[in-house]
Amino acid sequence: GADRTVETGSLLWSLPPLTVEVHDEFKAHQGYLVTSMLAQPSVAVIIDADGDYVWAHQPDVAWDTLFIPRVTLSRIGDWVVYHAAASALGNADDESVERVLIRVGLDGSHEELIPVSNAHHDFVELGDGSFAVLIRDRRLVDGELIEGDQIIEFQPDGSEIAVWSVWDYTEYRPYQEYGDAGSGWSHANALRYDKDEDVYYVSLCNFDSIVKIDRATGAEIWTLGGVDSHFTNGGGQTSLFRRQHQFEVNGDHILVFDNRTTDERSSRVVEYQLHEDTGVADLVWEYEDDPPSYSLALGDVTRLPTSDTLITWSSVGQIDQVTTGGLLRWRLRSDMGAGFGYTTYRDVLYNL
Repeated sequence: GADRTVETGSLLWSLPPLTVEVHDEFKAHQGYLVTSMLAQPSVAVIIDADGDYVWAHQPDVAWDTLFIPRVTLSRIGDWVVYHAAASALGNADDESVERVLIRVGLDGSHEELIPVSNAHHDFVELGDGSFAVLIRDRRLVDGELIEGDQIIEFQPDGSEIAVWSVWDYTEYRPYQEYGDAGSGWSHANALRYDKDEDVYYVSLCNFDSIVKIDRATGAEIWTLGGVDSHFTNGGGQTSLFRRQHQFEVNGDHILVFDNRTTDERSSRVVEYQLHEDTGVADLVWEYEDDPPSYSLALGDVTRLPTSDTLITWSSVGQIDQVTTGGLLRWRLRSDMGAGFGYTTYRDVLYNL
């Protein structure tokens, strides 16, 4: 169409400074990163390959604090959708803590707040305009309130559909130590949806597991990692990653951001090829930063169309593009004290 000139509002003053290192000018990505800055308050942002903010937004809410873990571009229309909470803790004791999904136009012309009570960490938008969200599922066990997790679909008409709960997936084992104190029992922290198979994948951080779930029935298809794993590595072990967060499933391969523990203090990315017939998970690729980078929370990984891998070291405030051979092509760093939320890569911003 014809060229048009538009005038936008100014970017938010609170955006942390960013720096870019280009190590391969011919093969460094030229796309956009849809993510959040985890300074206080958090900001939903889109960043280009030069490290420039091209879009930023904060919700119109009267909260003392603001935490935004996930930002995505909508499947339908030129919208940005993100999850905003008044607390970074998914297991906050205060049931009144505000949690909403924000849907806002890329041009900033419209903002809609969608209440999602007890939501935390992650969500996915489905093609029909509904949202699948990780929700806290608290139940009383022997007089103690135990915090598990469930997947709830929020429909456009305001109704809710319960898809899956960790309580139906496995029995509660109080003798087993799960994660850090105060992080709940299962501590789900990442959610993926595969339209072709109509399945969900959910990361259970405190179980060191990723579970594949039939959307229609809520039944477990398989578990990867942890004591309930259907897969073992070449040595017969089921411990495949620790305290993991985001992941990406590509056919029979799965990329996982392996946070690891505070004792190890060195996060990494692992890629497994899953052989469902034999129950073997072959480690086919791994990457660890040098010197080590440790992301205590969040962390994301994306396989780019070029076969390079985009790695978000969230707590470190660093995003890297690396080759399969482990060479660094491109690096984005934030100012000290600011981290990155989960990150989505896009070649273009608008639905053409």
